[in-house]
Formats: sequence, structure tokens, C-alpha cells
Amino acid sequence: MTFRWFLSRQFRQTSDLWGRLRNLRDTQRDLLAPQDLQLLDTALRETKAALDADAGDETLAVRDLELEQAAQQSLRPYPHPEWRENVEVLLMAIVIAISVRAFFAQPFKIPTGSMQPTLYGVTVQDRRGDPSFVMPGLWKRAWEFALHGAIYHQASVEYSGDHLFVDRLTYNFRRPARGEIVVFRTRDIPQIAADQFYVKRLIGLPGETITIGDDRHVRVNGVRLDASTPHFKNVYGFDTNAPPRESRYSGHILAPDFRLNPLRTTADQLKVRDKHYAVFGDNTKNSSDSRYWGDFPQQNVIGKAWFVYWPYSSRFGFTTD
Repeated sequence: MTFRWFLSRQFRQTSDLWGRLRNLRDTQRDLLAPQDLQLLDTALRETKAALDADAGDETLAVRDLELEQAAQQSLRPYPHPEWRENVEVLLMAIVIAISVRAFFAQPFKIPTGSMQPTLYGVTVQDRRGDPSFVMPGLWKRAWEFALHGAIYHQASVEYSGDHLFVDRLTYNFRRPARGEIVVFRTRDIPQIAADQFYVKRLIGLPGETITIGDDRHVRVNGVRLDASTPHFKNVYGFDTNAPPRESRYSGHILAPDFRLNPLRTTADQLKVRDKHYAVFGDNTKNSSDSRYWGDFPQQNVIGKAWFVYWPYSSRFGFTTD
């Protein structure tokens, strides 16, 4: 019977019909008259016997016809069947969407510029004093928003942050790797009051010791990370003669000399606790990260940055290093 299901379209069709009508009979059993219930039971029983006996396609086609006739005579039609079908499709779509979001890919909006220029948060261009700036028409503004996320104000243009899908599946099978861009919750980080979602680059793994040298390179257990380290080609591909710049790859600089910051000098060490991670932002001049508040629990990780789906820009597509 199992192999027949794969080999015969008629067999699959009859099996599906028998299953659906059996469920309808069970649903309406209390509503059916005894003679109607007996008629449908007989048709279902004969169809099941034909399936179990691996009857030929012609016999199964006859059983299909008899089963449909018995169903038409016995079962009560549902009111407004077209609405029922549409609602079932809608509910199934909602269930699938929730399942995909919970287990596979969750949409996420980049809230700040801490990962620029890899991923962008909301940015604003001040066009005051620019004689070439002309406010575009309604349709042009609508097109610019749909494609590039641009919102025109009287003297400025605001660009929406990158919207991406977070891969929630991969880390069910392996631990995050150094250099990957991870999305995580900020709960259990005392220095951050609200429970938010952050996106940063993974630097320190459980049990490791993190330091930052005066050359703007991280050391992990004394080993210097550089542009040849996987996922750090851009981060450490900066011009060593240029000072750190906002929203530019500039390596990693030390945190300001505040008492609570764990990485204020080259002698300071951040020791990542067991089942914890340390993360830094690529925009080292403007990123609240482990240089300021230390490590965070690994169970806070939601997933890894996977695909930028809006707005359309050079970053559109699968995330890269």
C-alpha cells in the first residue's frame, strides 16, 4: 500500500478523499440520521477495503464516485462554504508565518548606526544650504520611500534603517562563531535598562580573555585579530595612518576612561564568562557594546544576520563580512 501511494495518482486521490470524508463523518456524526450515517459508513468501509487490497485504478475510480454520491446524500453542507475555505486558508497562512518567524527567519530592523558601514540604522541628510536641493513631487517621494526608504522633510532626507531577516535555525545545530553578526536581547545586561534587540559582531567566546591594543586590533587570549581572520577583512582593512572615523571601518578603539567601562586601557582585560559572549559594533566610534558593559548570556542570542530585504541599496541581499 505504501509503494502504491507513490506510484498511482488515482490511489493518492482516493486515499485523500476517503480521509477527508471520514473526518467530515466524525464531525457530523451527532447530526446525521441513522440511515444517512449507515450509507456513508458502508461507502467508506468499501473504499477502505479497496485501498487495502491494492485494487486497480478503475476500481478505485468507481469507489470515488460511489463515495462522493454517498457524501452528497448524507452529509450536511456547511453554510457559506466559500467563506469557510477563505478563513481556513487565512488561518493556515498565519500559522505558517508564525512558524517561520519563530523557528526560521525573523524580520528585524536595525535601530542604530552601531554596525555602520556593514549595516545601517536610521540616517538623516541635512539639505539646508544646498541650493541644488529641490523637494520632489508626490510620486517621486513615494517611489523613493518604497525603493530606498527615504522620507523627505522640509530641509532634510531621512533614510530608514536596514531591515533584515535573522536566521533563527543555524544556531540550533551549532554555536555562534567569532566574527559572525548576531542579534540578541539585552535583558540581563545591568547597564542597559530596557529589554531591547541589539545587533553586533561576535568577538569573544566563553572562557576567552579580550584586550584591545593601541593599534586598534583586538587580542583574544593574546592572539591578535587582523584582516586575515575570518569575518574581519573589512573591520581591520582600515588605513592605519587615518584616525578612527564615524561610520567607517576603523578597527576597534578603547572605551572612554569611565570607571565602569571594562576596556579603558590596553592593560584592561575582559574575561568572558562561561556561557557568555562579548560583542563589538563595527562603527567603533559610536557603538554601545562589550567595551562598555561586558559580556552577556548566550541564551539571549536570537540568531545571525542573514538577508537584508529593504531598503534596496548596496547592502541588499545576503549579509557579508
